[in-house]
Parts: sequence; C-alpha cells; structure tokens
Amino acid sequence: MQSGLSVCPLCRADLDRLGGPKHTADGRVECPSCAGELSEFVDIKQRALALGSLVRELLSRGDAVRGRRALEQLAKLASPAELELAPLWCRLALLEGELEQARQLAESIGESAERELLLGQISQLRDSRLRARELYNYALSCARRGASRDAAGYLDAAVRLDPDDPVIWALRLKADLKQRRFNECYRDLAELDRLAARPPEFFLLEQLLPPLVPA
Repeated sequence: MQSGLSVCPLCRADLDRLGGPKHTADGRVECPSCAGELSEFVDIKQRALALGSLVRELLSRGDAVRGRRALEQLAKLASPAELELAPLWCRLALLEGELEQARQLAESIGESAERELLLGQISQLRDSRLRARELYNYALSCARRGASRDAAGYLDAAVRLDPDDPVIWALRLKADLKQRRFNECYRDLAELDRLAARPPEFFLLEQLLPPLVPA
C-alpha cells in the first residue's frame, strides 16, 4: 500500500528520492533516513487522502452542508499547505455563493489550470448574478405598473441565472400569485424554504392555494 508520504515529518527527508518509507518485518513503517516511526503519520495521511476524495465528491454533487463538514474534518488532519486545501475551500465558497471569499482563495492557489478554471467560474457566476439583478429590477418596474405577466417573464429568466437570491424568488412568488400560476407558487415557496427566507406573510400560503397539479 502506498504511504502517501513524500517527506518525513520527523527529519524532512525526501522519501520519494529515498524510495519511500521502509516497511519492517513486524509491520512498522520507518523513515529510511532517520529510522523514525512513521506508522501514525502514514495512517493520518491515508485517512486524509480518503477524506479528500469524499470532499471532492460531495462538492461535485453540490452538497455544501456535508462538504463543509467533511472539509473541516480534513483540515484537522494535517496542515492546509500539505493537503492543498485552498482549491477545496474555494469550491465550497462558490457553492455557498461567497464570491469574494472564493476569489481570494483562488488567487492564493499557485499558477495552474485549476486556478484559472476556478477564477473563470467565479467570473461567470458574478456576471450571472449581475444580469439576474438587472432582470429583477426590470421585473420590479413592471410589477409596480401592474404588468405582472411581463414581471413573471423577467423573473423566470432571473432565477435561472441566480437561483440562490431569495429577493428574486419572493418577487416571483408575488408575480405568480397575480398571474394565477399556482404550480409555480409551490416552487417559489419551496425555493424560499430552501434558502430559509420565506416571508412571514406567506407562512401558511399553501393552505390557501389550489392543490398542486401534476405536470
């Protein structure tokens, strides 16, 4: 089994150059340079590698809650520099919508394809948010002059660009109510609940809506 250690934590010897840690007949793992016991370090490193794979899988599935929990556990196993955690923290910040934090983390990564990819994703998400806000403002103007149908159209586009802005979903709910798009109202409420942002005046709205019509 590969140890995962490239450098001896005790004497800083280059284990890759030395052919890796030495496995003794009694099952211990030693540094070939200083003969220090490395079994515990190898175990930690292997657990960190496994946990790192889990974090990447969770983030790729968009599971920010479990991803954060696993990443916090991973950060306790070894130094951030050794585990190269910045890209993972950056991806988590992107999932959580924290663009400025994501940008700072991406810029802390050394020149690499991953750094450029993350910066590109951040830029794209920022542009989408700005465009969604523009559409929201158009919709708000329409709603104020009673053009709820036009408002709903703008808001449909806005939530596709930025599905995590509760202000947009709240206005969309009002527009959908006026347009009697009751199935969409259920969706609006579900999204507001996902974001923990349902306005108090809509807490019991489902009781007043017609039953959901299957698609």
